[in-house]
Parts: sequence; structure tokens; C-alpha cells
Amino acid sequence: MRKYLFQLTLFIFASSITFGQVAKIPFNIKGLSDTSVILAYHYGEQKYVADTIKLDTKGNGVILSDTLIDGGIYLLITPQKKYFEFLIGDNQKFSISTDTTDLTGNLSFKGSDENNNFLKYQRFMASIQSKAMKLRETLKQQQEKNLTDSVSLTEKKLDKVDQEVTSFRESIIKDNPKTLLANILSAMTFPNIGEIEIPENCTNPDSLKWVITYNYNKNHFLDGIDFSDQRLLKTPVFQGKIDHYFSRMLLQIPDSLKIEVDKVVTRAEANPKMYQYILVHLLDYYNKSELMGLDEMFVYVADKYYLSGKTPWATPEFLKKLDDRVIKLKPTILGNIAPELEIPQFNGEPVSLRSLEADYIIVAFWEPNCGHCKTIIPKLHEMYQKIQDKNVKVLAINTQISQEEWTEFIEKHKLNNWINAWDPHRFSNFNSLYNITHTPTLFLLDKDKKIIAKKISVETIEDIIKNELKL
Repeated sequence: MRKYLFQLTLFIFASSITFGQVAKIPFNIKGLSDTSVILAYHYGEQKYVADTIKLDTKGNGVILSDTLIDGGIYLLITPQKKYFEFLIGDNQKFSISTDTTDLTGNLSFKGSDENNNFLKYQRFMASIQSKAMKLRETLKQQQEKNLTDSVSLTEKKLDKVDQEVTSFRESIIKDNPKTLLANILSAMTFPNIGEIEIPENCTNPDSLKWVITYNYNKNHFLDGIDFSDQRLLKTPVFQGKIDHYFSRMLLQIPDSLKIEVDKVVTRAEANPKMYQYILVHLLDYYNKSELMGLDEMFVYVADKYYLSGKTPWATPEFLKKLDDRVIKLKPTILGNIAPELEIPQFNGEPVSLRSLEADYIIVAFWEPNCGHCKTIIPKLHEMYQKIQDKNVKVLAINTQISQEEWTEFIEKHKLNNWINAWDPHRFSNFNSLYNITHTPTLFLLDKDKKIIAKKISVETIEDIIKNELKL
């Protein structure tokens, strides 16, 4: 993971120079002398360096700025790589003191009720987590011994712990409205649907309960986030909540995900930095996704927001590269008709993908020198032997130039009972049409040549075919 350094507009002056200062946060770390500490901040899942601050012989340092510092959760990191966290919100004139023997345990603030409440919350959560951990261990032992009554009692105790956390958060939010701390705690809140009443005549109550719960959580999961407060970006809470929503709360179906992406982007329009962050993050999120079919979401975000001119921060160079990538991905989006291929077979006769007639067609791109291919292709052939009489065909395409190695591999593994093809001069343009970036790459098509699965394992292909054919 590469590390990035983002320089804030922080200026360290002598303590006697105070005219024009907007932010002034002196601090003392007892146990440190004549050294430096790092000021850092959260940004999504990462921590970034803001500045290095020199301490005097008594462990005194100061954060000074002639402009407001961007709000968020910040850290002071000692040379021993230990740190404590604090908030920089609207009030940027307060002081901090602590001790190296226990940075968090000895931490105190003067002039910042918000940080004192933040510290109170941290200590409360530490005690609650200790209590919950003991209860979960007890519950595990009771479940292993099948102590039904005891299990029920312990589960109620855990529910009570959850209620304590909820009540504590709600009290801080109520007493400190619109503060950074209140917005952080609100963003951390999960929806609570309560008891669900199912009609007595319902034939499938479990399914109905699941649907009601899913829709409620989908519609209310992000309620606690104030999308106008860009300070949430410099906390680990915002990205964590967004990622949880898109990866775990929603069904991973592009048609549904597109609706939710649009809703979140619309809410993020309340703040330019939030809007930029959401679109940058979602594009990167779907670019990195390994779930089959979600490249369609990458294409959607790119097309609707970036390539349509709705991202003023994107450079022409970036947009050109993005457009090129979208062009490569579009042809093989799930549900599309697979691009036509006219390619020479092993015997020199051309074969057309469109001309193949079968209920299922497996298109396999591979090369004889690929270590993974040497395992996967024989495994695919073994699987094909079991289902070839079920109107299934395989078009196996060698992506490399060497005919001799290809021929030897086919003969060695007796692959002559499926269609072997080879296009050393790339006349068919298969590598661009199917975006072949590595081998082996497997596609599964239905009888209409529609792509129903791609870049998947042999086992998954077999499961899909057997399930569809009810074998």
C-alpha cells in the first residue's frame, strides 16, 4: 500500500506570535523532551500525515494556523509510534495534556467540551466492549453445552449492553447538536426496525420478514449521515458506513445498485467535497470489485457522472483513459450478447461463434505456457466430458503465438473433442473484444450467445449448468 502525504496549511510559530491566528492548540506530552511528534488525520480507511511538530524540553508543542483547520479526527503520534486521537471541530482554541505512560488514560482537554465528551465516549466504549466480550465468551460456552435457558439469559444481557450504547450515544447527540462529535455518532447509528408484525394468514412469514427488514434497512441505513458536513470525510466512520451499505446491505444486482448509487450521489450534492469524494470512491470501489458482474457498475458511474461532464475535477487525460476502459468493458457486461468471433480452428478451418448451436457455450481463453492454465484447462476438459452430451460446447482459444506448444498441449491432454481455435495475428481482435487481461479467462454463454457468467471457476460453470439442466 502506497503512503501519501497531504500537507495542511499549518504554520508553526513561536508562542509569542498570536496575531491573526484562527487555530491555536497547545499541547503537552509528559515524558517526551526535545523531539518531534506527527500530526495526522483519518481519511477513509487510511491515516495521513498533516505535519511534524517540534516539542521543547518539557514536552510542549503547539498546532497553529492562520486559517481554520479542516475538521475531523486527528492524531498526535509519538516517536514510539503510539498515538491518541482528538477532534478538531468548530472550536480550534483549546489545550491538550497527556503522559507517555498511558496516552489515552492520562488524556485531558481544557477549553473543549466536545473533546471531553469524545474522551468520555471512548472510555465508555472501552468498558462496554470489555463487558460484551466476556458475555460473548460465556454465550459461546453455553451454546456448546446446549444450555438453552442460560443462552437466552445471556442474549438478553447482550441486548441490554446494546441498549446502553444506544442510550449513551443518543444522550451525547441530544446535548451537543450539530457538533462534529454528534454527527460522527449519528453516522455510526444503525437503523432499528423493532418488532415486525406478520399477518397470521401469511404462508411464508420468514420470507416476508426478510423483505420487510431488507427494505427498511436499505431505506434508513444512511439516515444518520449529514452529507453537508465534510468534516466526516476526515474520520474512519463515513467511508466505513458507505462501504458497509454498498457491500453488505444491498443485493449485488446492478439494476438495484444503480438506483442506490444515484440516491447517495444526490444526497452528497449538499457539499461539493462530499460529492467529489463519493464519486471518486464509488468509481474506485467498483473498479476494484472482484464480484462477477459489478464491472457494469464501474461503467455506470463512469458513463453517467464522469464521461457526461459532471466531475469538474477530472482531467482530460484521466477522462480519456476512463473512456478507453469503459469501451473495453462494455461488450462483455453480463446479459449482453457476446461479441462475434471468427477464428481459425486447430485444423485451419474458420469457426464462427454465432454459428455454434448449443444450450450452453463455454468460451475459454488460455495459453499452453500459463501455469494456472496447465491446471484449469485439463480440469475444464474433465468437467466437459461429463456434460458434453447435454448440448454443451466449448470454444477453447489459444492466446499465444507458438503453434508447436499449443499442439503438444492439445495432444497430451486429449483436447480434440472440443473446438480448439488459434489467432496468432489477432485478426479476430479477441483480446480487445473480450478484454483479456490474463489467462485463463472463462465465459459461459446461453443458447442465444448471451453472457450469463464470466471470469469464473470451472466448478462454478459446472454448478450453473447442472442447476439449469437440473442434473
